[in-house]
Amino acid sequence: MILAGKDSSIPVSQDVERELLPPATMAVKKRPLLLLLLWLITTVLLFIFGPYSYSFGNKIQLYTYLAAVHIALYAGYCLGLRTKPQRPKVILKGLALAKISLLFSGVLLMVNLLCTGGGDIGRLALAIKDPGAAYAAGSTKGGVSIFNYIGIFSAPVSMMSFVLGTYYWARLRVVYKILLASLFATAILSSIGASVRSTIIITGLYAAAAFGAAYQNKIIHVTSRAKLMLVVVLVCATVVFFKYFAFLTENRQQGDNRLRNPLTNEMPAQDHPMYKILPEAWHNTYTIAAFYISHSYYRLAQALNMPFIGIGWGASNSAFLVRNIVRLTGWTEFENYSYGMRLDRMTGYGDFGLAWSTIYTWIASDVTFPGSVLIIFMIGYFFARAWTGVLEQRGPLSVMAFACFVIIVFSFPMNNPLQDGPGISTYFGIPFLWWLNRG
Repeated sequence: MILAGKDSSIPVSQDVERELLPPATMAVKKRPLLLLLLWLITTVLLFIFGPYSYSFGNKIQLYTYLAAVHIALYAGYCLGLRTKPQRPKVILKGLALAKISLLFSGVLLMVNLLCTGGGDIGRLALAIKDPGAAYAAGSTKGGVSIFNYIGIFSAPVSMMSFVLGTYYWARLRVVYKILLASLFATAILSSIGASVRSTIIITGLYAAAAFGAAYQNKIIHVTSRAKLMLVVVLVCATVVFFKYFAFLTENRQQGDNRLRNPLTNEMPAQDHPMYKILPEAWHNTYTIAAFYISHSYYRLAQALNMPFIGIGWGASNSAFLVRNIVRLTGWTEFENYSYGMRLDRMTGYGDFGLAWSTIYTWIASDVTFPGSVLIIFMIGYFFARAWTGVLEQRGPLSVMAFACFVIIVFSFPMNNPLQDGPGISTYFGIPFLWWLNRG
């Protein structure tokens, strides 16, 4: 049975939510936020002091706004930590959910690979030979297929298989462990076949969030020797990832133009301090990586100067929702409510996705920029509530909601993860179900 009921007299096994756990220290409670704040501040510093120079006239406005959203995130998180977790209405058996989601994801993966001739994995040879061609031919660049629609509904289950599979790794039978490892391997190989990085990053964050929660709750016990091995594996994985990043940097776009900033049409500063520290072979990789995670603040600065037209009432924060509303109603003016889509048209950077504008511009499309500060406060609040639910009740929904908030906050400098159908069903759907299940 997946449902264990809501009667407090029902015995609770090790794989379902429990309320009688040793209280976590404040350092443990704040750790996820502090790590993510370190990431967010690093991206801002790379924007200010990185290899590219950005000229714009509203620097005080931009940095005041960035300070406000980071303070709001922290304040909301602290308030969430002070709120006592509520007993869930329905207690779920997380281990059963992990097994079912793994089986479902495995079957769907096999069907997808068979029907698409291997999907992006079938382009591995092309990706190694010509990453640019593989990127242009990737599954996300093609037309809409039945699997795109299936993905909207299956994405939360896929996320569940990664997160709960990792969380309950120590309690899974070997066959389920092999299935989980196969799903991770397929995600990585598909990312390589499409010459992209995002899938590797997202699945890595899923694994990190779930492992951190399981380790903190003593569901996964790690010996000193295993910790050493884990550190070695993480270091090796990081080196391999940056090698792959460097490979894409050098080969996905040919010529010196790959280093030219497409937003300002300028080359990086030759006397940048990091070039004196890093080996010359890593200069291009560092330059592209710095642009990759920080250029969106320039677009945010532009959005802050754009005229206010109106709010989208919950729909203009997502290009997916905007385009479908326009398609269904014919109301093309609705696109103007979205700062992100207006930026793409007014600045001529191309279609959506070619240049990021942070999550803040998309949220502001619905609630204005002052209102977006309040939304960030609420994200921090719910993030803390999910993490305290993980620490004090060990509920599978809390674990999944926590992983969702990790992805959402990590994506702040990039984009709104609720941009497409799978993003909405996962990063809104799962936290919404988790919140509904609160007593």
